[in-house]
Amino acid sequence: MASATARSISNTVSNTVSNNGPFSGTSTLQNVHNAVIGLPITREYGFVILSAAAIALQIPLQGISVGIIRGKLFDKAFFRTHFNMTDDEIPDQGYPDTGNGKYSDKLTLGQWQEFNNYQRAHLNYVEVGATTIALTLLSGIFYPRAATLLAVTAIAAREVYAIGYRKSGPKGRTYGAALFDLAAISMFGLTVYGAFNFAGGFQGVKNLFRF
Repeated sequence: MASATARSISNTVSNTVSNNGPFSGTSTLQNVHNAVIGLPITREYGFVILSAAAIALQIPLQGISVGIIRGKLFDKAFFRTHFNMTDDEIPDQGYPDTGNGKYSDKLTLGQWQEFNNYQRAHLNYVEVGATTIALTLLSGIFYPRAATLLAVTAIAAREVYAIGYRKSGPKGRTYGAALFDLAAISMFGLTVYGAFNFAGGFQGVKNLFRF
């Protein structure tokens, strides 16, 4: 009996969603009473997942450039000259200094700026990476095509951001930052709008507080 009821609910949900579409406002929720409604995920969501995976991969890949500049500035000659260290004492690539420590104090102003430009270009992405991935996956539930396009835009924007920052410092990040922020804000808007409609819109809000 329970199995038959579950199949009946599933069929009702499927028919209602197929007739009204996943973004038909509150009509889907109003027509399916006391039913378990599945998220409107389509095959296109696979591209959303791939986009999110690409962002997750891009973050550590951009960190490679920081490793390269570390090896260039904090080589063995640097530590022998400034700290009189033996080969066994020399820390690998200047770790744990991240640009403002004892080792960095010995860099010239130009070297310090170059190192920190590379550091910030990468660390800024680390700071917003989780949010970007989350917004990609969430907005993609409701608008997979738009989410994929916006995620690709964000990926391209981060490259522009990183290249500009490494080359010209903070002033070089303007175009990349603007493009990335536009993509991120758009995904946030799609997430909120899609979730609000999926929850039943204003009628859903009324139902939420109805006891």
